Amino acid sequence: MTNGYRRAMTCAYMPDGSTFNGQRNILKDGQIARLEVGDVLRDPAQNPMVYPVAADD
Repeated sequence: MTNGYRRAMTCAYMPDGSTFNGQRNILKDGQIARLEVGDVLRDPAQNPMVYPVAADD
């Protein structure tokens, strides 16, 4: 417990190939305008690939 503010950071992971479900969540207006339900989320600025898996795995 502290009397002041503390900085924090969070990370959310999702599998490669995840698709837009139509919910706004944390996406910005410009991102929402470019997406349709079912589009694969492949914006490296928003959700970069952290650990690619080889195709034969």
